[in-house]
Amino acid sequence: MTQGERARRPRLAIQPEYGGRSDFYTGQFSLRFRLMSPRLPQGCTIGAGAPVDFRLKRSGPSQWISTNPPLIRFSAYDDTFAAPAAEDCGPRTGPLNRRLGLPAPSGNLMTYDATYTFRTYDQLPTR
Repeated sequence: MTQGERARRPRLAIQPEYGGRSDFYTGQFSLRFRLMSPRLPQGCTIGAGAPVDFRLKRSGPSQWISTNPPLIRFSAYDDTFAAPAAEDCGPRTGPLNRRLGLPAPSGNLMTYDATYTFRTYDQLPTR
C-alpha cells in the first residue's frame, strides 16, 4: 500500500461514553463505545443495547504527587470484562464486528491510569 492509498483510507475512532453506572468506591462502571468514521452511521456503537461493564482492581498503591494542591495518581485494571458486538452500524456491522473480534468473551484487559484532586469541606467557599 502506498502512502497516498493509506491517506485516502477512512479512519475509525472509538469514543467512550457513559453507560449508565459508575461507582468509583467499588470500581464498577459501564461504558458504551461510539465508533466514528465517515462510512459509519452516527449511532454505530459497541454496547448500544447493553453497555460494557467494568470492575476495576487497583494495580498498586496510590501515589501522592503533591499536597498543595492535593494530587493523587493511581492505576487500575480489569482483565475479566466481555465486549458485546457493535450495533446500528448499517451494512458494515458484520464486517466491522469480525474486524474488531466482537462479540468478545470475558477475559479482555483494560488498564486505567488516573490523577485526581479534591478539596476538603473546610476549603469550600461559604454561601
